[in-house]
Amino acid sequence: MRRYSSPSRLSDPLIVEGEWHFGWVLNGLAVQDVWIVPKRATSSNSFPSVPHAISGDRAGEFLEYGTAIRFFSRQEGKYRAVWAGPLQGKTYLFTAEARNGNEVEMVAREHVPAVEREVRLKEGKTELEGAGMLMKWHLTEIQQSSFKWKEWMSEDEGTSWWLREEFDCVRMQGE
Repeated sequence: MRRYSSPSRLSDPLIVEGEWHFGWVLNGLAVQDVWIVPKRATSSNSFPSVPHAISGDRAGEFLEYGTAIRFFSRQEGKYRAVWAGPLQGKTYLFTAEARNGNEVEMVAREHVPAVEREVRLKEGKTELEGAGMLMKWHLTEIQQSSFKWKEWMSEDEGTSWWLREEFDCVRMQGE
C-alpha cells in the first residue's frame, strides 16, 4: 500500500503492508471484509485493540482496522458498501458500479459526526467542507487472485480528484 497524505506528497508515499480478509456473510447475501493496516506480527494470531505504530518520522500517519459489508441492492440495481473504520472514526456509505468489464468504481461522502462538523465550521471551513469530502475507490485489473485499487479524494464536489492511496492486492497462498 502506498499512502499520500496530500496532493503535494505524491513523490513521498508512506509504504506499508496490511491484511485484508474476505468472506461471505448473512447467508451468502453479502461479503464482509476485515482490513488490518499495518499487518499483524507474523508470530501472533492475536488482534490487538490498537495497532503498533509504524517506526520513523511518519509513525502513526496511517493506522486502521476496519470492516466493510458489500451487497447488491435490488431496489437500485447497484452494489452498496458500508465501511466502518474505528481508529480513524470514519464511516462511509458507497454506491458501486461496474465499469469496462473488469473495473469497479465506488463513490461515497465522508460521514462527519455533528460534533466534528461544528469544530470544522468554527475553524472557518465552509458548510461543504464541514460535511466531508467525496471519496472514490477505483478497482482495476481484477483477476482471480489479484487487483489494483486506488482511492481518490475530492474537496470540490468531484470537479477535481487527488490520489490518496494505491494498493496492489494479491491473494495469499492457501486463501
